Amino acid sequence: MQDVLAAGLSILPLAPVSDVGPEKVPNVLLAISERLIRETTPEQAAALWAATEILMGLRFSAERVEERVEGVSAMILGIRGIEESSVYQRIFAKGEAKGRAEGEAKGRAEEARQALLHLGSKRLGQPDERVRTRLDAIDDLDGLNVLLERMLDVSSWDELLAVVDPSA
Repeated sequence: MQDVLAAGLSILPLAPVSDVGPEKVPNVLLAISERLIRETTPEQAAALWAATEILMGLRFSAERVEERVEGVSAMILGIRGIEESSVYQRIFAKGEAKGRAEGEAKGRAEEARQALLHLGSKRLGQPDERVRTRLDAIDDLDGLNVLLERMLDVSSWDELLAVVDPSA
């Protein structure tokens, strides 16, 4: 681990995921931060610190990473301002876009499920709890749309649901 901490700046992000016990990771992070403050530009420090956190995510849970870097990040961020980093901004933008896309997909599936319940109630009668549970388990928008298209071709909820799950 000492070799990694003494190596070039580009190797520093590997230090917390190298052969170091979890109890020593806070000291490793402090050593990294000291070098970043001393030897880098703000852009370099932000990029290297972001890389350190990302690599730590391969070894530790998100909660553990946050817990371990919180104090050190505050020290670096107070001096450097990672939010200004183009690397940080790119990572944040990708995460934001992914979250937005997932949220939109869930919203469209929920709208399709509600339409299915509304139209199905008129055509097939009120669904019982078993049917509602099976419908709630379908998160796939395409699967819900198949059910909506087949609504006029079936005479029961069971017949409709057999379209997407023939074994049920």
